[in-house]
Amino acid sequence: MPIEFEMRGLSQLTARLTAMPNTVRGALKPFMVKATESLRQRVKQNIAERFKSTGRLYNSVKSEVTDSGTDVTGRVYTEGVDYAAAQEYGVTIHHPGSDKLQVFMAGRGEFVPSGGRGPLVFTHKTKPHPITIPERSYARLALVQERSNFQDGIRAMVSAAVSDGYAMAAE
Repeated sequence: MPIEFEMRGLSQLTARLTAMPNTVRGALKPFMVKATESLRQRVKQNIAERFKSTGRLYNSVKSEVTDSGTDVTGRVYTEGVDYAAAQEYGVTIHHPGSDKLQVFMAGRGEFVPSGGRGPLVFTHKTKPHPITIPERSYARLALVQERSNFQDGIRAMVSAAVSDGYAMAAE
């Protein structure tokens, strides 16, 4: 289940920019390419820090920028990792229990990989029980972390384009 992010208010911003000089619209795509890549890198950094891993989830983070001629849209998403949303938002799965023999290595409240020194545990029957994966936001956190950079970049881009427009009009 891929995770997709959309920047809200972009259509309102686009409507306002339509009234401004073409230089503003011309600067929007390069800005969005840079901002989208910055967001993608921040998402990957958050995954590496929160999960102590640069594995499948880290490598599944993709980005793209599309330009329809009137709208420029930046998108950061995960692809091919079915547990991405469960890690981002958290989830509770209801394990149905089992009547089969289960064997696993146990530790003292921690995971012990195969070949570890924890005791071997045999269970014959397990009761139905919930398994909870806590919310560990990496993508929404990146949006919060990059928000001021995005806002400052939009302001600077518009200001520069308007200044250029005034300078060109004065010539």
